[in-house]
Amino acid sequence: MQEDILQFQRWKDFPLLIANMVLHHFSEDELVRLGVRIRESCRYLFALETARSPLHLAQARVLRTLGALGPVGYHDASTSIRAGFVGEELPQFLGLRSSEWRWRIRSTFFGAYQFVAQRR
Repeated sequence: MQEDILQFQRWKDFPLLIANMVLHHFSEDELVRLGVRIRESCRYLFALETARSPLHLAQARVLRTLGALGPVGYHDASTSIRAGFVGEELPQFLGLRSSEWRWRIRSTFFGAYQFVAQRR
């Protein structure tokens, strides 16, 4: 199935949402709209995104300097890091309330933002 997630109508058929390196491409307004749909039907949400941090930008620069990232890869990496998430931004943008959801957020040394949420 391939469809625009903001236009998707069958949310009730899918109580689990897995997002892998895609949510950082959405604007804050689009995340708010997506959050409305998630809150209507989803029970679980797993997201692996980029963590926004000066450390991760520095790591990308080091990889570029070492030749491990070319110009296009460096541009993509640095753009994704700048668009990534920090702290509780993602659940806030999605409108998830701690009274209705429990979640765990973990940022790794190498720049992953791991978000796991379950409806209470």
